[in-house]
Amino acid sequence: MFGFYRTFLALLVVAHHLLNLTIIGHYAVHGFFILSGYLMTFVMHNSYGYRIEGKIFFAINRILRLFPIYWFVLFLSILIIMYWGEESSSQYRQFIFLPNSFSAIFQNFSLIYLHWFPGSVSPRLSPPTWALTVELIFYFLIALGVSKTEKRTVIWLVFGVFYFTLTYLLNLDYAYRYSTVFAGSLPFSLGALIYHRRNQITKILKENPKLLNFYSLFGMLLVNAGIAMVAKNFSSSLLENLSLYLNYILNAFIVAYLINERPAVLTKKMDKIIGDFSYPIYLFHWQAGFAVSMLIWGKPLLNREVEGIVNFFAALILTFLVSVFAIKFIDGPIEKVRRKVKTLKRVKFLQS
Repeated sequence: MFGFYRTFLALLVVAHHLLNLTIIGHYAVHGFFILSGYLMTFVMHNSYGYRIEGKIFFAINRILRLFPIYWFVLFLSILIIMYWGEESSSQYRQFIFLPNSFSAIFQNFSLIYLHWFPGSVSPRLSPPTWALTVELIFYFLIALGVSKTEKRTVIWLVFGVFYFTLTYLLNLDYAYRYSTVFAGSLPFSLGALIYHRRNQITKILKENPKLLNFYSLFGMLLVNAGIAMVAKNFSSSLLENLSLYLNYILNAFIVAYLINERPAVLTKKMDKIIGDFSYPIYLFHWQAGFAVSMLIWGKPLLNREVEGIVNFFAALILTFLVSVFAIKFIDGPIEKVRRKVKTLKRVKFLQS
């Protein structure tokens, strides 16, 4: 029951970017990583297995999940940039301009940005896709078996802790704990560990229902992000660091809670419908913000003043409309293919 949660995180990213809010989108991205660590470990154990054919089916399924909608958004992004011009698009967000080399085309087409800081690669027609490079790398490692057993997962988690500790010892800045490929190890391994320790974590949740319930966990997540924003504005590094790791703990508890529970106001069908919007929202919101700023104001506009807030809501509407189209006409037909792949995998499994 992760649909609402995914879209909630995607909207936090949108608020971060289009309203110039600090931190909150970063915390959401690493929340996605924790969820992916859990889900990919779960599906490898329960749907695909670790034999070669299982890994192949897993890869096919991930490609079908990620790329058709992304390529549709890529096409829209190119049209938007060509219509209003690269000078305006790059002024709105420095990474948004047309690729002008084979390497840039390949990286934008494949979602594999060739840098330890994938978010530093330019151009990116959909700027947040640097995080998908991190996702793809850890999907690959999970398929290879890095989280196959609890022991392996703990070793992976220790590596993530070691890397984060090293960033402090070497006096490296926050970007090394957020946007490098190595920085993904800690949240991904934490998510994978939730899979192996889900029964114990669920027990903790059930023993503390007043503190660790759906509404309190999401509330604490937002409050913690707010505290981090204040800490950053006042240069309080201690509070900022505490908030960073509390964000991991809260997201881990939310993932564990949603394994078996869902809020009473959401049916399973509603949760899925809401969750389907998370990916296109994540991919398209920057381009939507640019397009509506040019339509409404005739210039690239990005701020927290009245015009920026109007632009934010207009961008949300455009993003929603594009998402509806993508879900119905692209993801819908592709989902049928994905189901056939899963069915074929089960047949292969039964025959083996």
